[in-house]
Amino acid sequence: MQISPSPRRSTARRRSEGPRRLLVMDRLLHIAPRDLKLLADAAERAYPREACGLLVGRSDGGEVFGVTHAVESPNLAPAAQPDRFEIDPALRLRLQREARERGEAVIGIWHSHPDGPARPSATDLAGAWEAGLVWVVVQVVAGQVVRTTAHCLATDGSRFLRVEISDGPGAAPDCAPRALDDLGRLGKGGMGTQ
Repeated sequence: MQISPSPRRSTARRRSEGPRRLLVMDRLLHIAPRDLKLLADAAERAYPREACGLLVGRSDGGEVFGVTHAVESPNLAPAAQPDRFEIDPALRLRLQREARERGEAVIGIWHSHPDGPARPSATDLAGAWEAGLVWVVVQVVAGQVVRTTAHCLATDGSRFLRVEISDGPGAAPDCAPRALDDLGRLGKGGMGTQ
């Protein structure tokens, strides 16, 4: 499996029925619909607590991420802190070992924001110490997933940068990105997390 090169600074606008669509292709996350569903199901099950887990696959070093599978982790954060998450370190070590045998790696972290925004929080930024990972945030409102976004840490660690999501077949090189509507859902033909 190869990661397709990331086009630089190309922006395309599409007009269609419904919301305006904007596709920016600097940073891209390829993730299969089954993995988006795993994240959504876990986030809704965990509500009102945060759900969390890891993304395994390949990356070109921070601009194109190809997920081969998503894994849910038990949230080890104290129950008294429902707006925090802590991934099981034993799970991470096991996944890193297994991925290495297949020529893959842990390329990302995902977690939910119950009744919060679909973007990394100040707490997320303070805890983001590992460059080169994609951070996926699943927004859950009143127990229902409404939006899923992806981000990566800027090289200076000062902020998160937006990563577009494609629901193509993992990291397949012919995976064409699909536009996200204004709510961050994939457009026609894609699997949105409604």
